[in-house]
Amino acid sequence: MISNHARPLFPARRARLTGLLLAGLSGAATLAAAQGVAGAAIQGTVKNSAGTPLPEARLSLIDSSTGYRRYAVTSARGSFSFENLPVGGPYTLEARALGFLPESVPGIVLHLGDRLTRGVTLEVAVQRLTGIVVRDDASRDAGAGGPVHDVPGEAVRSLPLLKRDFVGLLAMAPQATGSPNISISGQHPRLNAIQVDGGSASDYLGLNTTPGANVGARALSLEALDELRILVAPFEVRQGGFSGGLINAVTRSGSNQFRGSTFVSFGRSDLVGADTAGARIDAFSTLQYGFSGGGPIIRDRLHFFVVADLQAQRSPAAGLRVDDPSVASTDSMAARIARIVRERYGFEPGGADTPVLNQPNATFFTKLSWQPSSRHLVELTTNFADARADGLARGISSLRRDGWQLSRSGSERRVHNVTTRVKATSSLGIVSNELIASLATSNTDVASVTRAPIFLIGADPARLPLSAGSTRNAQDIRTDQRIIELTDNVTWSRGDHLLTAGVQSQFLHIFDTFFLNSWGAWTFGSVDALEQGIAQRYERAIASPNRPEGPVADYSPHQLASYVEDRWSATQNLTLSAGMRVDAPFLGAPASNPVLLASVALGGSDTGRLPSGNAVISPRLGFAYDIGRERDWLLRGGMGGFAGHAPYVYVNSAYANTGQDQAILVCTGGDVPPPTGDIGRLPTRCLGTTGVSSAKPPVTLFAPDFRFQQAVKFDIGVEHVVGNGITASMDIIHTRTRNTPFLRDMNLAETGVNFEGRVMYGRIANRGAAFDVIPSRLDSAAFGPVYGFENRSMDRSTSVTVELQKKWAAGLFQVGYNWSRSDDVMSFSGNLGPNIMAANPIDGSMTARRLRRSARDIPHNLVVTAIVPTAFGISASAFLRARSGTPYAYQAAGDPNADGFANDLAFIPADSLGMSFSSSSSFAALNSFIEGEACLRDQRGQIMARNSCRNHHVTTLDMRFAKRLRVGKVKNVEVGVDVFNLPNLLRSDWGIVRETSSAEGVILLSVSGWDALANRPRYTVPSLLPSRDHVVTDASRWRMQLSARLDF
Repeated sequence: MISNHARPLFPARRARLTGLLLAGLSGAATLAAAQGVAGAAIQGTVKNSAGTPLPEARLSLIDSSTGYRRYAVTSARGSFSFENLPVGGPYTLEARALGFLPESVPGIVLHLGDRLTRGVTLEVAVQRLTGIVVRDDASRDAGAGGPVHDVPGEAVRSLPLLKRDFVGLLAMAPQATGSPNISISGQHPRLNAIQVDGGSASDYLGLNTTPGANVGARALSLEALDELRILVAPFEVRQGGFSGGLINAVTRSGSNQFRGSTFVSFGRSDLVGADTAGARIDAFSTLQYGFSGGGPIIRDRLHFFVVADLQAQRSPAAGLRVDDPSVASTDSMAARIARIVRERYGFEPGGADTPVLNQPNATFFTKLSWQPSSRHLVELTTNFADARADGLARGISSLRRDGWQLSRSGSERRVHNVTTRVKATSSLGIVSNELIASLATSNTDVASVTRAPIFLIGADPARLPLSAGSTRNAQDIRTDQRIIELTDNVTWSRGDHLLTAGVQSQFLHIFDTFFLNSWGAWTFGSVDALEQGIAQRYERAIASPNRPEGPVADYSPHQLASYVEDRWSATQNLTLSAGMRVDAPFLGAPASNPVLLASVALGGSDTGRLPSGNAVISPRLGFAYDIGRERDWLLRGGMGGFAGHAPYVYVNSAYANTGQDQAILVCTGGDVPPPTGDIGRLPTRCLGTTGVSSAKPPVTLFAPDFRFQQAVKFDIGVEHVVGNGITASMDIIHTRTRNTPFLRDMNLAETGVNFEGRVMYGRIANRGAAFDVIPSRLDSAAFGPVYGFENRSMDRSTSVTVELQKKWAAGLFQVGYNWSRSDDVMSFSGNLGPNIMAANPIDGSMTARRLRRSARDIPHNLVVTAIVPTAFGISASAFLRARSGTPYAYQAAGDPNADGFANDLAFIPADSLGMSFSSSSSFAALNSFIEGEACLRDQRGQIMARNSCRNHHVTTLDMRFAKRLRVGKVKNVEVGVDVFNLPNLLRSDWGIVRETSSAEGVILLSVSGWDALANRPRYTVPSLLPSRDHVVTDASRWRMQLSARLDF
């Protein structure tokens, strides 16, 4: 039976109580308080010259650019607050009281997440009026919690940014590491959340940062972005749906003046440097162009803003060449394979040439802002994104599965995304309300160019095969997501307390036809075997009779959250916040598998049970304390739980793999049927068998008490206003992760421990010069792997961040350094059960993995951002990043623990007697390699620890230079050049990026059989051992991007 090792930090009642708990929280008498998830706030006190608070004073707040206005009256204690304010300005704050002179404070500019404190002193009518700003600091808020990294919109458009994708801005935060998927504070990238205008823009499946990002679809054009904020540990309860970090963005709005711009940027192969061997990059071109504009429809009432952003990209297929040592083939061999496939199997696979791949995309954004009265503001936004990308498997990550693809054997991916969002804010005296409703749809189609099965040619385990036809994951795949999101937050100002309550509901529908390998894969030992029609292996996924459509996931989950909070200004210097948030997913049940349910060996596990209604309770506490009379020091911190939403790519498998959906047919040797390239005539059984019933169906299920991940964060930080616009800060954050996903094959039995100390799950049987791996199954008659999702609560991370920042009218300088340590039991690379198991090396046993360094552990990360004016009207900006390399370890191919997965760490022999070899000369080469790397040398006589080696550190420097010109009567023309990897442009041996492995594991040894006397595998040492610190060619080249912009 599936078991769970989760220990909830904040235990919840049974699922039947979840609805009552959530309803009780959302209907609590204490209503909402804060600056709004997509806005800002101003608060303060009005006093007379003697320091006595003035009740019933009247205040007005007016944005001169849009005419937006709000009114308030001070309480009995003279306090006031304006909540849910749009970012921007400049605002003018005016205060009036009977018997006192009125006062106005102009020039207030609000940024995303600001909570400005403005104290105003009014003097009696016979005296001169003086307005006093008691405090003006946006970050000093108990709810802000840990470090906050702000990126103003104008700064965004001044920085070097490849392809103008705003997601690339996340790397500006020192806590953010990794590319293209960003990890924040060592958490999995899937556990981050992206918000745009208060609504979710994340990919709920968890395949990308935002839906369709791998194809080029963008959640938001850079031209539509007003401000961006990256939060690591915000203790304000409305911020949820993540356990990593929150990326919060707001969009631009129209004003009372018509303004607009047109822009164009382009890059091409002559703007890219040569590699270390002097070779130029294959021809490519990228063109991005568009316009933005906004203005009034009804002055002071109704405004619009629109963006059109289009891109046309043509680039050569990236990856290894056919003569690379890992492939070790030739143009002539590829041409012969193409001729045989074309003539014998009836489709055109292409050759060894490097094809040009197209990647066009278009993004359109519209926004209407309407203020029907001073009490209400309504914003309607729509974002449309359409993208297409040609694909070809020639990169390392795909080569091991699909081989080196011939040029016309690729695929085409299409993405169509539409998001419509309405945000309505209302101010009703001391109560204000923020309502956000959105509908988002994302449709992805993956189609093969050849519409043929995949043919893999080549049997040398040390080399990658050539392939013709469709990759396993491009055989008519379709994924649809629909998300309806409703959020309502209410704010009530009551004396020194700001009270918050809210509720959020997300209604999803997911449809996924991820029917991998439904057209089959044929493996041929040589080109001659291909020509003779003799395959050595045939593998295919076949739909079960009771589900002819195959393993389709079609379900409608519902996520519900509710929260309450009290923010208390205890003294003039001390602010405290305390709140609680409850998150709960509700999932429909997949079909039960009666055969699995009846299996005594598997403990009666049930595919028809999912962790529906298992609530995660997250209390949060925060504080902010001003130190000293000058109030230029701030001590802040807090603790709290953060529950991430479900990465539904994991849940998909439970609906699609109940064991009744598909069968995996595997034929080898003499049982392989005659190969065919016609997907309408594919074999459904091996020779000598009765049909697909001989294949074992895959199964995925969840522990009944499974909960989605929660990170408990503890933060202490200090800020100091140095002077001259310079601020400094330091934060220490410790994170303990609860209920991390854990995956194991439930249908495996431990059979002992071998000489190496490796837990065995089957046996390795010699068969002449070959061998067979035979896993020991608890129920071998009915099932193959049974993937069980459980929880563990061992992962942890610690980080120390130091930042220095200076802002001035024409520039910005930020420097941040982050030290961190992240440990986990499973880094959870991969999407589905088989590739999750293969991508996460076992350190320990299948059920008791050891706590080791995470794959996302980056001990040192230095980030410097600068925007400065220079001579002759030229502005310059720079982005420097220096970080530690990613960790990895060496692995042994061939499945030395016989569990059926290629995820085994290498045993490092102490001497020639410590390992059995297929050749007596193997040890000398292996020993020399071991001595050349400390992480191997220090682990002799044992199975090496996961992620105990580290790639070379990486330093990158990108710069942008821009100049404003006058062209005829047009004054606002800007031309610019972005230079990426500037050091490599200055000198060819600078800016070189090196790595040993881009994944957690790199193959060092291969199993060649079993040594029964020594109770251990027999190994082969490949003639070509892994290349250490090899140059990453594309990342090591300098490249330029030219741009022009006209503002009007």
